[in-house]
Amino acid sequence: MGLTFHYSGKIRDYNRIDELTDEVADLCRELNWHFTLISDDKLKGIVLSAPESEPLWFMFTPNGKTCSVVNFQCWQPDDPFYSTIHVKTQYAGPEMHMIMIKMLRHISEKYFSEIEVSDEGEYWEKGDEENLRRIFGNYTEAINMFTQMLDGMQHIPGESPEELGARIEKMAKENFEGIEVVVVRNDQDDEETPSAARLPRLGGQVKDPVGGRANESD
Repeated sequence: MGLTFHYSGKIRDYNRIDELTDEVADLCRELNWHFTLISDDKLKGIVLSAPESEPLWFMFTPNGKTCSVVNFQCWQPDDPFYSTIHVKTQYAGPEMHMIMIKMLRHISEKYFSEIEVSDEGEYWEKGDEENLRRIFGNYTEAINMFTQMLDGMQHIPGESPEELGARIEKMAKENFEGIEVVVVRNDQDDEETPSAARLPRLGGQVKDPVGGRANESD
């Protein structure tokens, strides 16, 4: 739950992954971001961690398609979302969001043969800092209101997960136009439990990089 950008793509030349990872690692050192290098016969590339953000993955399968470790472990290669990376920046803020989008654009233009991006902050599409900040504000306000709504819910003894999910969905629809509850199956007890709510699309200059070296591992 929170502002996120999504992308999938394909590297132009699989043999250039080392060159790509070297460049991204240098950028991470300048920004003082943590990064990890992964290299095996099934998944190769670099994953970086910006403060308060979900990871940004420049990781590729042997066919050159983007993939994260999470996708690799949880999905099958023929799944439509296997190559799609999701990066939530809600708690990182608009400045960090802009840096990550600019990095993604630079790397994709230099190394990718194809890329598809959906940015809930619309910065990839428009490059409009003011609009991005407005959307961030809308998301933050909606999340705070939704959290208050959940905090105010009364506990009903004996209520099943399905009933709880239906009650949350009903309250969300009554209070937030366009919101929906995402139900995730828990394989351990074969029950469906409400795990999150998906917010609707609520419709500059980047800070200078911070000097320093990030942690790295092979």
